[in-house]
Amino acid sequence: MMSGGAPLPTSLIERYKEHGLHLLQGYGSTETSPGILAMDEKAVFTKAGSVGKQLLHCSALLFNDSGEQVSPGEIGEIWVKGGNVMQGYWQLDVATQEAFHGPWFKTGDLARTDEDGYYYIAGRKKDLIISGGENIYPAEVEDYLISHPDIKEAAVIGIPDDQWGEIPIAVIVPTRELKAEELITYCRNGLARYKIPKQIYFKQELPRNAALSNTLPTTCPLY
Repeated sequence: MMSGGAPLPTSLIERYKEHGLHLLQGYGSTETSPGILAMDEKAVFTKAGSVGKQLLHCSALLFNDSGEQVSPGEIGEIWVKGGNVMQGYWQLDVATQEAFHGPWFKTGDLARTDEDGYYYIAGRKKDLIISGGENIYPAEVEDYLISHPDIKEAAVIGIPDDQWGEIPIAVIVPTRELKAEELITYCRNGLARYKIPKQIYFKQELPRNAALSNTLPTTCPLY
């Protein structure tokens, strides 16, 4: 089975594993027609959470804000080049110029690679939370929160703060009544202190956009 379009919680990969199913992640964008990275079945469990390696028809590398390639383990923006990459945005010359650095298309997505060249998505560059000079990647915190057995969905965003510049907060859809203090304790067991949400809000559902309407489940049920 394949998944794409948003980061896949590692807890969901493990859930499918218990049923003997291999749930593979891939990564791409409309501008790249759309494939960039794909996971191979042999590494689905040993590299759980990875979106795989680059496909044969394109090149993908990670760069920092200075346009320098980053080392394995470091977070960088995914840049892509190849015959699959678009020529530009229709009648949007400025947006096209901003999206390219020479032949490289800048995806706006952040990721890291491991020593074997497997990519792990950290989130959208514009969603990055900088709190007291520390980088917080919402996808990482959301993945940890969703590993809680009583959390159905989680969204982490940054809000302005006079002392730290920004602080992370979490919006939670629980499956039972939970208290914020309970989740803070849970986060202390698996997240660095600066990544722990400073505020937690509980909702019955999260809003959806046109790509993922309220009529669609966020995770596929197992029968």
